[in-house]
Amino acid sequence: MEEDNVLDKLRGEGLSKLVEAYFKRMLEDPRVKNRYLNKDLEDLKTKYENYLENLLSKGTEEYSGRSMQEAHSGLGLTQHEMDVAITHWEDAALECGLTASTTQIITTYLTSVRSEIEGK
Repeated sequence: MEEDNVLDKLRGEGLSKLVEAYFKRMLEDPRVKNRYLNKDLEDLKTKYENYLENLLSKGTEEYSGRSMQEAHSGLGLTQHEMDVAITHWEDAALECGLTASTTQIITTYLTSVRSEIEGK
C-alpha cells in the first residue's frame, strides 16, 4: 500500500529536502513570512523533520517534541495561514518528486492536525 511507503520514500535526505522546499516557499510568501522573523530556522526545520517523521510513521518513530497544540499555543494562527501552509507543503512535495497520491497522503496527515495547530 502506498501509504505505508510514504516515510520510506522520504527517509534520509528526502525529508530534509521536503522541509527545506517548504520553508523556502513560506519565507518567500508575504502572507506568512513574518511568522518566521527572529526564529531559529535551523531548529525549526529539525523540529518539522522530527514531527513529520513521527506523523508519517503513524507514531512508530520516536518523537520527543511538543504536541502541535503546545508548539503553536499563543501564536494565533489563522485558517488562512493554515491554508497557505498546506498549499506550500503540497507544492514542496511535488517539487521534491513525490507523486500526487503521495502528496495527498501528506496533506491528509497535515489536515488531521490542523485543529491542534489552530488551537481549536
